[in-house]
Amino acid sequence: MINDKEFYDWYQDPFAPMSDSDSSLTFLFGHLSAPLNDPYNPTYSKKWAQKCLDVMYRLVICSLVDATDTANERLKIKKESIYFLNKNFLFLEKLANSSLTDKNGYHIWLLEGFELTDKGIAFMNECNLDTASNEVCPEFKKRLITLFDEHDVGFNKSNFIPIQF
Repeated sequence: MINDKEFYDWYQDPFAPMSDSDSSLTFLFGHLSAPLNDPYNPTYSKKWAQKCLDVMYRLVICSLVDATDTANERLKIKKESIYFLNKNFLFLEKLANSSLTDKNGYHIWLLEGFELTDKGIAFMNECNLDTASNEVCPEFKKRLITLFDEHDVGFNKSNFIPIQF
């Protein structure tokens, strides 16, 4: 199971920025990288990168988020289709193969991002998620855990798309 702090940091808190616009993984989760002894030169570990991919994989499988490109243009495809999943899986695989210590790889992690789908926004609203709160929303956590379990991507599983760098 996941504790409240970890749930808030990795799942609840990112919903607010992704509801307004696309957000890169370094923007959403950069503050969770360790060590943070220099905020202008953070260290991104493989463990951190894998955690980011696992979070997004779960949210993609449940059709709550969609990958965007650097021009912030979404592909005009049906969100429940296999094409939606394939596009997002290809994007996650691209991240898995892009090292954060390499200039080109870092730019992929920095510039390309994710945004909530209509289903993700509806889910957030149905749970009455207060994005200004620093407390875990019990209804949001309960429903998200249930959704992950229904899609066979619960917290007892990880490394859905393994880091390759």
